Amino acid sequence: MGALLDRSDISVGSDQPSTPEVDFRAFFEATPGLYLVLDPALNIRAVNDAYCRATMTKRDEILGRPLFDVFPDNPDDAGADGARNLRASLNRVLKLGLPDAMAVQKYDVRSPEGDFEERHWSPLNIPLADSDGNVRWIIHRVEDVTGLVKRNAARDQIARDQQSLIDRLRGANRELAQANEANQRLEDDRLSLARIVEFSQDAIIGKSLSGLVTSFNPAAEAMFGYSSAEIVGQPVTLLFPTDLLDEEESILSRVARGEVIETYETRRVRKDGREVIVSLSVSPIRSSTGAIIGASKILRDITERKQAEQRLNDLQAEILHLSRWNTAGMMATTLAHELNQPLAAGLNYVRAAERTMQAADGENLLRVRELLDKAAAQIIRAGAIIKHLRDFTGQRSTDRTLEKLDTVLEEALALGFVGANVAGVDLSTRFDPFLPLVPIDRVQIQQVVVNLVRNAVEAMQSVERRQLVVSASGTDPGYVLVRISDTGPGLSPEVRQRLFQPFVTTKAAGSGMGMGLMICQEIIKSHGGRIWAEPHADTGTTFHFILPVSAVPDPP
Repeated sequence: MGALLDRSDISVGSDQPSTPEVDFRAFFEATPGLYLVLDPALNIRAVNDAYCRATMTKRDEILGRPLFDVFPDNPDDAGADGARNLRASLNRVLKLGLPDAMAVQKYDVRSPEGDFEERHWSPLNIPLADSDGNVRWIIHRVEDVTGLVKRNAARDQIARDQQSLIDRLRGANRELAQANEANQRLEDDRLSLARIVEFSQDAIIGKSLSGLVTSFNPAAEAMFGYSSAEIVGQPVTLLFPTDLLDEEESILSRVARGEVIETYETRRVRKDGREVIVSLSVSPIRSSTGAIIGASKILRDITERKQAEQRLNDLQAEILHLSRWNTAGMMATTLAHELNQPLAAGLNYVRAAERTMQAADGENLLRVRELLDKAAAQIIRAGAIIKHLRDFTGQRSTDRTLEKLDTVLEEALALGFVGANVAGVDLSTRFDPFLPLVPIDRVQIQQVVVNLVRNAVEAMQSVERRQLVVSASGTDPGYVLVRISDTGPGLSPEVRQRLFQPFVTTKAAGSGMGMGLMICQEIIKSHGGRIWAEPHADTGTTFHFILPVSAVPDPP
């Protein structure tokens, strides 16, 4: 690998010794991000420690070798296309001389034992050109997103994270394209590893073993509000909350022993005093002789993501709370309806017995009549109590606002997948981009979708193909239609006929109360809509419900 950029010694004062020149090779090899440097023939020319750890390789075994000899596709995966896609991206970089951000790729990695492990990566390929404009080197930067891809929970949050990543990569592309013009004057044998740190979208901070800041990249300046000139030479604990000062002592102790501190979440403090939640990892920096001379730490601001997670948890709690109240209300209403009839019949029988005995005389008959009167009074009293309970539970008001139905459905899908056994479930959504706004109680409609989605996921646990399709589209004028379709075993004719009646369940014996679908029907009816289920031709069930575009009054 070529020499690094020349850097003048940095002095912090005329009466202090000069800071030694930064060893950018050591800094590059110790950087927590995953970086690989290729020549135009796609041979591996440089690689950092983090990349070797992530790919289970050793630097001395892969340097100088062709990239795709070291990292072939998984031969056991007939659909593997990671190598093909990566080669196409690298060829675009060589042809156009511009950075190329790739979509998330499935690209399995071979272990030292020869087996392939499933991995997913988010790659970015960056060209560095010589003075004639020819691509001299390609910096291949990746982020291991395997865990993110495998987590199906909170899909709306993942979508936002992915969109944020795409936006950041686009921003990085623009900045790196501008930087590429300056890099064209670099000599053929020089590779600017310093620019990797400078243009990283993550905050990268270098520090000595005594805890003094030695480098502070632009992303760190943006995150913490300090300029590099302000904080270089100062204790890194300026960025720590007072209750976490002991954390730095532990970090320095572990780095001094040569440990790599894997990514964890913690808090830091900006110059203006505002706390931020960060994802942090730390690696030791070694000199050319192998001695540990400092540490490199990479930080990512995850404050907005954590706040979004909290909002999602709050919304889930609200829906669960409303679901419990609706269930209790519906059960009370159903019981009131069912008990009123036998109580009324009992009252009629008592009155009939009383009329039959009116012609009889005697002290015993008077006693019987007295007891029957008391029984009738108690039956009347029970009926009044039930009527009061029914009236009370029937007074459910709704707070309807105009909502974007696709956003409401996406949030409900995330909630429906939280805590559910969604392993192997393939979810796809089809939302009409021209859906009109609908006047709904957002939480109640999300409760319906959560109920139907969880029912579908549970139904598919006994089948091999688990595909869930959720769609929304315009239907007859004035209505929108939502479909939730699964590939489960379907509904028996007996259950389908009584599907929305109380105490009828589609679940295994003992696993459901049979109130959920009845509640869904009540909610949809209160919105002026309709809900029904249809079997598939082969297997599975589709639940449909329609909602009016214009507001309808609450039921009396």
